[in-house]
Amino acid sequence: MKKALIIIDFINDIVSKDGKLAGKGYASFIEENNVIENTNKKIEEFRKNNDEVIFVKIQFKEDYSNQPKNSPLFGKAHEFGIFKKGESGDEFFPELDVKENDTIFIKTRVSAFYKTGLEEYLQEKGISELYFAGCATDLAIENAVRDAHDRDFSCFVLENCSGAGDRETHNNSLKNLGKIAKII
Repeated sequence: MKKALIIIDFINDIVSKDGKLAGKGYASFIEENNVIENTNKKIEEFRKNNDEVIFVKIQFKEDYSNQPKNSPLFGKAHEFGIFKKGESGDEFFPELDVKENDTIFIKTRVSAFYKTGLEEYLQEKGISELYFAGCATDLAIENAVRDAHDRDFSCFVLENCSGAGDRETHNNSLKNLGKIAKII
């Protein structure tokens, strides 16, 4: 079985101490639990085995014309100036091991599968096993895993390579995901 590591939303706005969403607890959780370090080890392992490493991040156009204005989650992104293309907040976290030739998908919704081409890419590559890492466990990870499951991929969530605003939220999400994915 061919497999891929899918890393979602480790961008400055979300996981940096100076990020615009730092007050939501993501940055603290990520740092306190060595999530980036753990993820980099997994990236190295996948690269060493010639398995696919894929990065996905939320990003809106400079004018926010592709922002879902009715979304309770993203509807005010333009007011806060978050997830904006070309801004440092939308860059991958500096310590994350992203290489110039890595595969990157841009999303405009919670799910990594919504109008990104990710599903088609995975199918073209013959990949059937997906390993998920990223932030937030209860949002982007949970949504992507549910979508992947419903597209008949075998799903694995890397517990120590994912994070949420707090431990309870993270654990509750993992408990829910355990019904459709293997938590490792």
